[in-house]
Amino acid sequence: MNNPTEELASIKKPGETESVTKEEFERRIREIAKCKRDIVYFAEHYYRVINLDKGLHIIKLYDVQKEFLRFLVDNNKIICCSGR
Repeated sequence: MNNPTEELASIKKPGETESVTKEEFERRIREIAKCKRDIVYFAEHYYRVINLDKGLHIIKLYDVQKEFLRFLVDNNKIICCSGR
């Protein structure tokens, strides 16, 4: 499923269940662990933005954005003043 709109439509609603294989369950657990360890990995695979030309798509981070995300994770008291 590479189409983000299809991915969003496949999200289960509260109360719905899904049967998955043991391999799929383990793959999902590994993916969650990767996301927990690395905020940049999570952002590059799961952050979505809406662009008027492209529609809904996964965000492409610049190096400075990656650096800032890591800074946010590593420091708990931050003041950020930034322009667009």
